[in-house]
Amino acid sequence: LQAYLAKSYPYTPDVSLLATPKQTIRRMAPDFHVPHTVTETAGFTHQFSNKIALTSDYVHSHGYGVVLAVNINLANVNGQFTTVDPRFSTFNQFTNLGYINYNGLVSRVEYRGSKLRVGTSYTLSKATSNSIATGVGGGAATNPLDISIDDGPINEDRRHVLVTDFSYTFPLDIQLAGIARYQSALPYSATSSQVVFARPDGYPRNSLRGDSESNIDLRATKGIKLSGRTRVSVFWEMFNLLNTTNFLLNQGNLLSSSFGIPQAAEPQRRQQVGLRFDF
Repeated sequence: LQAYLAKSYPYTPDVSLLATPKQTIRRMAPDFHVPHTVTETAGFTHQFSNKIALTSDYVHSHGYGVVLAVNINLANVNGQFTTVDPRFSTFNQFTNLGYINYNGLVSRVEYRGSKLRVGTSYTLSKATSNSIATGVGGGAATNPLDISIDDGPINEDRRHVLVTDFSYTFPLDIQLAGIARYQSALPYSATSSQVVFARPDGYPRNSLRGDSESNIDLRATKGIKLSGRTRVSVFWEMFNLLNTTNFLLNQGNLLSSSFGIPQAAEPQRRQQVGLRFDF
């Protein structure tokens, strides 16, 4: 190559001085196996009358052997990451060192009348993991020498979820239905551009919380019977009835001037009309 370049381009610099790109290696751990989940549930249902019912269930789930990518080409030298073999940028070994643990209490009370149906559901839950990604696929360990650094709530952990739904049928086959939802805030992590072996003091993974979310959706439907089983329904729907601003994606970079400030939001109020034929 150098000879060709020298002949074609006499002033071409010596490419032998260019650095050789480092390689990346991936491999499965010798004892790698398929992750599995064990789930246990217990609950009860009580019918207070012909119209009112209460259900409550406890759910425990534990995911074993969640896949973590561990860079075994790193070592701890005076508190800093040091490459063991400089020929390789990373040497990721996929291991079964991760877990996902979930505990939840799900309850619902419901009333069913001839015209009115209304129900309220409440979920109290906690989900933790040592994987920065959700699911059995896991993610890369922040500190390959101490995977406990990533112990904390999963990215989708919501401690409280409250949902109320209803429908009421008026005369002339007009129905009004809606659903109201409240969800406590999602977690997020504090980060920095510095490569260290521990997370910033006082900021374990996903130890910060953003804003809670609330929303009300409404739907009105007018049914028109044509003939036999043929029926047409005209409906109007409104999403986010109160035009509530639900913020998302809080800035977690400690070095950013917008640290802790949301970077996005859910859609504002939307409406639509539609026509449905049943035959």
